[in-house]
Amino acid sequence: MGTLQVVRILIVDDEAELREILQGQLETLQLETSSLGISLDIHHACDGREALSKTEAMWFDAILTDINMPEMTGIELLSSLRAKGSDVPVVILTEFGDKAKALAALRLGCYAFLDKPGMRTIFAAW
Repeated sequence: MGTLQVVRILIVDDEAELREILQGQLETLQLETSSLGISLDIHHACDGREALSKTEAMWFDAILTDINMPEMTGIELLSSLRAKGSDVPVVILTEFGDKAKALAALRLGCYAFLDKPGMRTIFAAW
């Protein structure tokens, strides 16, 4: 068997329950991709400041972040990452669909802007 490609993902949300749900879904994905030689290395942060600190200490292949968090929002995190020259793909999750925030995130180069209630429904079905 060849070497595993490690994909490092950072989940950023102030809700521990959602971090656990996302991790569980990613672990399910890992089972499906392990035969392809892919291993997921999943990390957590409870707000944007902690996430920014973690991105300074290590490289991430993708970041999933809530938009509304204490200390630093997901858009502020994305803006800080871009200001530092990072082009890491960032997916922003929101509890409340807000077109203005979605446009701001997209202008900063976010990969996707997803609605949490829809995600909860999808994940609950799995």
